[in-house]
Amino acid sequence: MNLLEKTFNKLKQENKKAFSVFLMSGYPDYTTSLELMHLCSRCAVDFIELGMPFSDPSADGATIKMAGDIALNRGAKIKKTLELTKEFRKTNKTTPIVWMGYFNPIYNFGVDKFLQELNNCLVDGLLVVDLPFEEQNRLKRIEEYNINLIQLISPVTDKTRTLEIIKKAQGFIYFVSTKGITGEKEALEEEIGNKIEFIKSNTNIPVIAGFGINNAKKAAEINKFADGTITGSALVKIINEFKDDKKEMFKQVENFLLSFNK
Repeated sequence: MNLLEKTFNKLKQENKKAFSVFLMSGYPDYTTSLELMHLCSRCAVDFIELGMPFSDPSADGATIKMAGDIALNRGAKIKKTLELTKEFRKTNKTTPIVWMGYFNPIYNFGVDKFLQELNNCLVDGLLVVDLPFEEQNRLKRIEEYNINLIQLISPVTDKTRTLEIIKKAQGFIYFVSTKGITGEKEALEEEIGNKIEFIKSNTNIPVIAGFGINNAKKAAEINKFADGTITGSALVKIINEFKDDKKEMFKQVENFLLSFNK
């Protein structure tokens, strides 16, 4: 059992919902990125979804793509993101990390080597956005490293495919709350409630909703159905707005994160 699984077990025992955030590795720069990870942990974020920048992302909206482009230009590729994770783990071995990325860089790096490095960094989950369910045997050795391969289900995934995905689910199921890319639309609970309830009726794996969850009120609405939420673009926008004043950035980020725990 890894940190991610332990966290969800604890939340279930306490009858609490999970709160997670997405951070782009290396944005706005390496040092600040590391400091933001620690700030998130201090603000009781249940796990961190750490994005590895990619030049041609298929799921990222304008805000996250902008952050990824800047990070890439500053050298935040796989090796640098691994370094960031290792540095974080030197002083934090309690906050779960879910690595989010795309398959092309993983393939070029070497799949087995990549999984070994994730294990060395004590990464708890891996989400590969563009790897189809049918192709996930490319990562079949992941279970040897006690890393959860996170499955994605969207509003347009039919029931038959949903049930097949559920069978392979580990850690949690990432429910994509909106059609399209990140940061473009708000999640609408009336459109996704039945879908999430169908998933939950067929598995005990937690269902965590992401995309379109930009504030605490929206998270509370989605949590009527889901086991927790992930917010990304809204946080990256705050980081971008105040990136030239680090002290103010941390203040604004802290206020934003703490608003979800009220």
